Amino acid sequence: MLTRRGIILGILGAIFWLGLSPGPAAAEENGLWSLSQAIEYAQGHNPGVAVLESQVNEIEQAKNEVFSGFLPQLTLQGGYTYINNAPSMSLPIPGTQPFHLVYNDNYQIQASLNQVLFTSGQLYYGNRAMSRQVKATRLSAEAVRLKLARGVAEAYLGVLLAQDVLKARQESLQTAQAHLAQVQRRLDAGTASRFELLRSQVEVDNLVPTVSEAANTVELARIRLAQAMGLTGQEDLKLSDSLETTVREINGAEYLERAQKERPELLALAEARQAATDQSLSKRGAMLPSVMAFGTYAYQKPYVTLNDWEKNWTLGVGAKLTLFDGLKTYSSYQGARAKVQTINNTLAQTRDDIYTETKNALLSIKEAATRVQTTGANVTRAQEVVKIADESYIAGATTSLEVIDAELAATNARIAHLKALYDYRLSRVRLFAAVGDRQEIGR
Repeated sequence: MLTRRGIILGILGAIFWLGLSPGPAAAEENGLWSLSQAIEYAQGHNPGVAVLESQVNEIEQAKNEVFSGFLPQLTLQGGYTYINNAPSMSLPIPGTQPFHLVYNDNYQIQASLNQVLFTSGQLYYGNRAMSRQVKATRLSAEAVRLKLARGVAEAYLGVLLAQDVLKARQESLQTAQAHLAQVQRRLDAGTASRFELLRSQVEVDNLVPTVSEAANTVELARIRLAQAMGLTGQEDLKLSDSLETTVREINGAEYLERAQKERPELLALAEARQAATDQSLSKRGAMLPSVMAFGTYAYQKPYVTLNDWEKNWTLGVGAKLTLFDGLKTYSSYQGARAKVQTINNTLAQTRDDIYTETKNALLSIKEAATRVQTTGANVTRAQEVVKIADESYIAGATTSLEVIDAELAATNARIAHLKALYDYRLSRVRLFAAVGDRQEIGR
């Protein structure tokens, strides 16, 4: 049994743990955002998610309204009536007083109780349909959350790629400027030609706009990420993750199976189909007999011609069967059955779309993984070529043009590797979105 001291220590420990746990609040304080924090923040600040939560609550209240049909309906009525010119009667007997037929003051209090006993499934299936509709709405909300997580992840990776490309462009420019300075010194010493100097200057001038363009790309990528997160007006985001990752083996058959079983859109449609089926059965019940019990208890004054409070009560059972309503209920029943078929067709099409989406993601992962390995090895080779070219140029064994070509090739190899990393991680995000794994998207 917990003591008061144990409870207090437990609460303090929880507060201490929450204070140390990283989260969106911590990210806002230190300015560093991880991918998981960005996704979590977006889930709590996106207006579309808030709308869906309201819709879930709306459907739940509608379900409660249907369920109320199972419960007894109790009403209480009361009234007072004053009759100014109440009729009276006099007997033709001397000495007798006239007597009232109806009294001036009239009071009435009545309680009524109605209880549904049998509705041929109308209430039962209607309530079950609403319960499944609540589940379908919640799953639809999860599908929107999944789509939002994917959008934030794609924007986040876009910022990482833009930042790394900008860094590569800046370092390439710095290398070209250092080579230009080296060529200038050799020209001053008489060991280089003016052609080499001009070629180096052209290379530097060609790289300057690429750096500016890359900087603009970073700015736009941050704006897109801020908008996806719901941080419009706060685009100066600093990210803690990087594009670097480890290539892992993927079991394609497993993910294809998971997508068909776990994707929230498919689960929502399955629930909606069952809800539509139950709704059709409820509509059918409206064409069949229903039975209801009722009872009243009245306390009133006067009762007939007595100037006194009277009590009376009634109990009964009634049955109702609609013989003809202009085919209104029958048309509603047929419409519900048609809706089931519509959802079936939508479900089949959605399954095909999700299979294609998952398959594309798997193929993209495989292709990007190959590029990650080949471009990574190519970066190492390109860097070695730059080193050899620099040393050879210093020794006078190569020309400045060869050094410039080696540096350009190294930069292109580095950017190609960054793009491969980006494509690999982006494909994994799309794969996890395809199977409905929102948590894995942020990892």
